[in-house]
Amino acid sequence: MLVEQVVRRNRRRIALVTAVALVNYWVLLEILLGLPAALKIVVRHHPPILLAIALCLVIPGLVAAKLLADQLREMDAETLDDQGAVMIGSGELPLVEDLLRDLGIAVGTSPVRAALVADDAPNVLTVGRRPCGTTVVVTSGLVEKLSRDELEAVLAAELWAVRRYDTAMQTVTQACADDAVATHRCFSSRWTDPRSWLWIAVTFPTMLVAELVRHRLLRDADFGADEMALATIRHPEALREAMVKLRDDPAVVATLDLRTAPLWFEPIPHSGDRQASAYEAVALTPSLDERLARLDELLTPR
Repeated sequence: MLVEQVVRRNRRRIALVTAVALVNYWVLLEILLGLPAALKIVVRHHPPILLAIALCLVIPGLVAAKLLADQLREMDAETLDDQGAVMIGSGELPLVEDLLRDLGIAVGTSPVRAALVADDAPNVLTVGRRPCGTTVVVTSGLVEKLSRDELEAVLAAELWAVRRYDTAMQTVTQACADDAVATHRCFSSRWTDPRSWLWIAVTFPTMLVAELVRHRLLRDADFGADEMALATIRHPEALREAMVKLRDDPAVVATLDLRTAPLWFEPIPHSGDRQASAYEAVALTPSLDERLARLDELLTPR
């Protein structure tokens, strides 16, 4: 599939997931705020029925739009704060800066910002709702443990994901689904308290829709960014070598969590004390092993 076709597809998906999230929140707020408020107004003040309906529909819709807009606007900053990422100033990490600049020209994407997480695990996270506002976060382990060619290969794959709007789709999907899922889980964790049962029931449909949307979009990734990276970098085999290093390295990013797992290059914990199955449920497909198998096919001489 051509890059521009992928861009159009992902833009449609971004619009769809945003619309679904807006309706999802509107329905929830309608139940929590709109209907009770309209009932009180009708009982106490007996306004025209059309006015009561308008208040019931419009106000929750406006609140839902405001909440969703805030989530989308704050997703990038919250993600960087949660990871403890520090923005890389000019000249502070010249290797990463030079590679991102040169690869950005080769890929044809807008310049991205770079940030660093002090963590021994080799990994990279990319977040941004549009290419021009994207931040690539590298760990110190990635810079120290990968060769220059391997680092170039990983960053090339990330920038092609930015160019194709894969990153934007992942970021928007996470932002739209996160609060709905987190709210339900918060109430569910207190299921022994009968006072939480109503909230569990009310927030369940919203959570279910958010999970279905997230699962459908994030589990429908492809090999496109990797394939384009192979055509961009000087030593194509370096991408496979880098993936093997990331897969086999025992270190796990300390700040890895379920909310941002799909944004990491290698999101699955390796150690036995972490719930790897929970991360596998939210991780992108194809998996790193599947991506390696695909690279083997592409790199094998015919």
